[in-house]
This record gives sequence, C-alpha cells and structure tokens, in this order.
Amino acid sequence: RFPEGCALSMHGDTHPPGLILVLALVQRLGFVSPQAATLLCATAASLTALPLYGAARRLTDEQTERWAVVLYLFANSVSTFAVLSMDMVTLLLSTVALYGLCRVLSAPERCDWLGGLLWGLGLAAASMCSFLVGLLTLSYAALIFQAWRGRQLTRGVWLALGLGPVSFALAYALLMLGFGYRPFHVLRHCLRALALSPDNQRSPVLALLGNPVAFLGALGLPLCGLYAHSLGTGLRRALAKQDLETVGLIAASALPLLLAILLGKPRGEAERIYLPFVPLLGIAAAAAARRFYARSEGWLLGLALPLAALQSILVEVFFETLW
Repeated sequence: RFPEGCALSMHGDTHPPGLILVLALVQRLGFVSPQAATLLCATAASLTALPLYGAARRLTDEQTERWAVVLYLFANSVSTFAVLSMDMVTLLLSTVALYGLCRVLSAPERCDWLGGLLWGLGLAAASMCSFLVGLLTLSYAALIFQAWRGRQLTRGVWLALGLGPVSFALAYALLMLGFGYRPFHVLRHCLRALALSPDNQRSPVLALLGNPVAFLGALGLPLCGLYAHSLGTGLRRALAKQDLETVGLIAASALPLLLAILLGKPRGEAERIYLPFVPLLGIAAAAAARRFYARSEGWLLGLALPLAALQSILVEVFFETLW
C-alpha cells in the first residue's frame, strides 16, 4: 500500500518487490551508498558459482563441472553486469533452486529433504524478484522427465520432489497471511504496467529476432559458440537417438529461453533480464563440449580460458565507449 498520489519507479511498477526489499534490508543494516549496492551485486554474482558447481557436478561429472563454472565466470554478460545489476541476486536465488533440484534427482537411494526445500524456497525467493524465473519450471520439468526416463525416481525422490512445491506454496502463504502480500494483485498490476511501458511500444520483431542475438552474443564467443554448436549437434544426436542424456540437458536449457523469445517479452535488455537462464545453459554447453567434441582439458586451460579472460577485460574496457 502506498500513499495517495505516490508514483512507483518503472522497476517497482513492473516487477515484484523482492529486489527493492533486498536493497531496503541493506540500507537497514546501515549501508546506504551506491558502493554497497555494487558490492552486493558482485557478491551475488560470485556466490552463484557455488550452487552452479554443485548442480553441474550432479548433472554431469567432475571435469564438466569445472568447465561449466569457467564458462559462467567469463561470460561477458555475467562479468559486466556483476557490478551493475541487481538481477545478480535473482540469478543467485534461481541457481540455488536449480542446485536443490539436482540434489534431489542425484540421490535416488534416499529422500533429500534439504534439496527439496532449497528448490522450493529458492524458486519462491527468485520469483519475488522477477516473474521471468517462472519459465525455469520448463527446465525443471525436463530434468525430472529425464530422471524418470532413466528410472531414477524412487519413492524417496518423489517425496523430496514434493517438498519443492509445498515449500514454495508455504513461503507465499507466509507472505500473504503474515505480511498482507497479494501475489496475484501484484501480477495483475505489473502486467497492466508492462502493457503501458515503453518496452511494449517496441516492435515484437525486436524480441523474436533481437533477443536471442543480444542474449547469446552478450555471453561472449566461447560460451555462445559452444552452445550454438551444441544445439545443432544435439538435434542431430536426438534424431539418431544417441547421447540422449546430453541431448536432454541441452533441451532443458533451451526450453525457457525459447518460450521467453516466443512470448516476446521483454523487447530489450535481454542480455541482462535473461541472466537466470545462464547457469543451466553453461552446464549444457560444457557437457556438450566434453562429450561431443573434446576429452582433454588441455585446450580449455591453454587456449579457451586465456582468451575468455582477455575477452572479458576488453569488454569492460570498451563498455562505456561507442564500441
């Protein structure tokens, strides 16, 4: 509830209040400078590597997990927005949710209740920051289907999976009953505000053609090239019914991105707004590189890593120039 005549910022008008609450908490702790917000963004971006490492290890293997973390850390959109965007907090929370789900699916012999709670509560917290993370449920469904297809869903896994939606619903019930938060009212208000926003005045073609170019291009050459190659190779392997585990991982990473593009929202800033899609995309690209193209880490450490580091430095140097 706001005083009569109070006007919200564009972000406050078109987003749930999670990130504003995070900034309010930082201010309540006594940190009121822009540098404090910058440090918060950078910390969230760095900490995201930890749940990403855990998720990659459970979805793939020990070597692939290192590739995935390297690809994430040197993705241009990550290194650039690490000190510029509060979306890094959303990225961290959604990656914690992915890690929780991967914990559950990788432990068929027991009920990993902690993984189920991390999945549900992580997604609930991320959805308080951005409605876009709702599309990640497509990835979750694809990963669960793949585990079911591999007959990994035991009774304990089903119980842990059930904790995810239950904890998600309980988190929102607590917000509604304890603090008066009305999620459906917020959703309706944000949808109306988006319809009147400058973003909606842009051509839908910008989303259909521009968003994938902006998002994938902003990742940088190593990750963008590997992922684009993995999509083509994955399609051929799927038609030949080969390496279906890796193909399923590629599909799980592509589904939310594809739907976001088809929905046509947003019509700009996709390189930042689509950041929650990066972790699983990086894992899929690393898995494809390991299983389709290369078996040795030599090229990664000797060539790709130095080039990725150089690319990140150059992007930072030229960020505020015409180039």
